[in-house]
Parts: sequence; C-alpha cells; structure tokens
Amino acid sequence: MKKYFIMIAIVVVLLFSLSLAAEAKTLTFEWEQATEDIQSGVFGGWNLWGRTAPDAEWALISNILFVDEQATYTGQGPIISPENTLTNWEFCMTAYYTTGAESAYSEIVTYADDTRIPGMVLNFKLVLVGE
Repeated sequence: MKKYFIMIAIVVVLLFSLSLAAEAKTLTFEWEQATEDIQSGVFGGWNLWGRTAPDAEWALISNILFVDEQATYTGQGPIISPENTLTNWEFCMTAYYTTGAESAYSEIVTYADDTRIPGMVLNFKLVLVGE
C-alpha cells in the first residue's frame, strides 16, 4: 500500500511539473540573399541566431540549409521563454558557404514573447440582492 501511495505521489508531482514547463514557440523568418551568393556553387545556407539581452552572446537557434533559388526565403526557429515573463528576443542571420566561410551578422530583428499570466482577482465577494 505504501508503494502505491509513493508511486501516485511521484506521478502527481511529475504531471504538475510538466504543466509548469515552458512551451516552445516556433517563429517564421523571411529574408533575401544575393544572387551571386546563391549561384556560387558552394552556397550552403543560413544560421539563425538569437539572444535575450543586447550584451549576451548569440546562440544558434536553427541551421537552414539552402535547397533552391528563390526571390524570398523563409525559415523557422524554435524559442523557449521562461514562464510568466516578458522576454525580449533579438535575432539575426548569417549566410555560409560549404567551404566554411560565413558572412557577418545581418540586421537585428526583435520579438517580445509575453508569457505573463494575469494577477489574482482582488476583493471578490458575493452580493445578495433583495435579502
């Protein structure tokens, strides 16, 4: 009986902790690339970089492989922000050749991920009318 109680308690704790875990969001990005890069014969793709503070190091969010020439390219990158916060993300991209050469960082774009929840209701009461 004690074993079952402990197992049930562990399951409840695990389920509760999973409900509090941050969920990943997938953002879609759009950009253009110079034709001479694409037609170089060694163009490999792009690296999507992200950070949550202007002075933080860039972290690789996604590697997007080049498939075929297009006027505009799109790619996706997952982010996870802490629960119950407003997280300001910055993103940029680099292009790279299969030889290993990589471009400078692109312009920076920003995204505010608001995972805050509303505050508790205050002064909640029952008002009886006519009694």
